[in-house]
Amino acid sequence: MNLQDKFKVICGKNCWESEACSPSIDSLRVSDGPHGLRYVYDSDNEKQYSYKSVSYPTSSILSCSFNEDTIRKVGQALADDCIAKGVDIILGPGVNIKRTEEILNTIVRILILREHWQERISMVYRKEVLVLL
Repeated sequence: MNLQDKFKVICGKNCWESEACSPSIDSLRVSDGPHGLRYVYDSDNEKQYSYKSVSYPTSSILSCSFNEDTIRKVGQALADDCIAKGVDIILGPGVNIKRTEEILNTIVRILILREHWQERISMVYRKEVLVLL
């Protein structure tokens, strides 16, 4: 792939489609997600026109269910919507982003710090109240 073809892929022919950069690499259609397929079929300078779509449960809600079968079914439904509209890539975060070990460790650190901070604030508050009394 030469430099001009690489630019075609990243610049695109419009907001929702890439340029076909060779006979073997077709144009790719992207569409907004992740809770349903927002397929824009027309736009002008001020407005985008899109088809009605299903709004599925958010990935954070699905990940809290710990139900892999349900998550798989929603993923399949999104894939079916994409295939029906000719969309190659749906944009948006996935279920795995919500439940990574790093995020859980960060939440634990925040809770520990919050608990420590609340204790310190409480001590300062009690001290000030006693001074005022």
